Amino acid sequence: MKKSKLLHILIVVSLAILFTISLFYLTLEFHNLLNKILLPVFPGTTLYIVDSPLIRLIGLICLCFIIAVIMLGFIVKRLVISKVGSFVLFLPTFAHFFMAMFLLGGLQVFQIMLLPLDSSEFNILTLGSIIKLPYLIIDYLASFSSNADLVVRYFCYGIILIGLIIFAFGVVAWLQGVTYKKEIVDFSIYKYSRHPQFLGYLIWSYGTYLLTLIPITSYPKGAKFFEYTFVWFLSALIIIGIALYEEIMMNNKFPEKYDGYQKKTPFLIPLPNFIKITVTAPLRLVFKRDLPKNRKEIIFLLAFHGSIIIIFSLLLNLFIT
Repeated sequence: MKKSKLLHILIVVSLAILFTISLFYLTLEFHNLLNKILLPVFPGTTLYIVDSPLIRLIGLICLCFIIAVIMLGFIVKRLVISKVGSFVLFLPTFAHFFMAMFLLGGLQVFQIMLLPLDSSEFNILTLGSIIKLPYLIIDYLASFSSNADLVVRYFCYGIILIGLIIFAFGVVAWLQGVTYKKEIVDFSIYKYSRHPQFLGYLIWSYGTYLLTLIPITSYPKGAKFFEYTFVWFLSALIIIGIALYEEIMMNNKFPEKYDGYQKKTPFLIPLPNFIKITVTAPLRLVFKRDLPKNRKEIIFLLAFHGSIIIIFSLLLNLFIT
């Protein structure tokens, strides 16, 4: 291997690792900065949200605004707007994580947008509870250990680490593609996933969500606890929708090349054929194709699978209760 090529690879890998670490650090620092701004207004010593009709109204306005921002990104074809909206939607979950780990109590103000979804009659936040099945299994198996809490916590940290590693590999390949001015990045980790960076984020955020399921006994009396299942579930659907829409744009730009790439490379992760056929069956039955070609078909596909997950979640809730 030529020295210049080896040097190029080392530089690309170093930049990718630096970018991933910086992104992770900025996430920490972003929350720390927000906490410093919000703490004087919302003292961290209380660590709870006051539940009142006015606060619920404010939360509802915030929630509707965020959803409107996400929809606007799809309408005007500016997916970065939808990405930002999806991240903001997930902020309450990150806030819980950072409060538990670093006592950044001021961040809990973001949880007011969850109040409209939290009702004694029907808690929308619990929808999609099938996604916490891995946690329930690990928690059960860990109960036979003397350090059950530690086992579960390390399991969650391991998922976060896997997500960050996948994200870093995606950045390495993407930077190489940009350097070589490739129209479609189809090498390295992109041979196994068409969206490794989205995949990395989904896994990373899923690990963060699982951490919120670990009971916290250090909160003061009167603290308000939320279920974050629906928040991650909805954020994940939005991210998948963004990835599907990006594929439509790539197909419009490079019709033959990207179509060939789609046929030989999995969307997010390699799946057995029977699962792929099952996942694409609704779209094939209604629109006579395996992949969505417009926003209407993306919404249909996400709504269908989202509904299936919710139905299975309701069945799981009946079983575990």
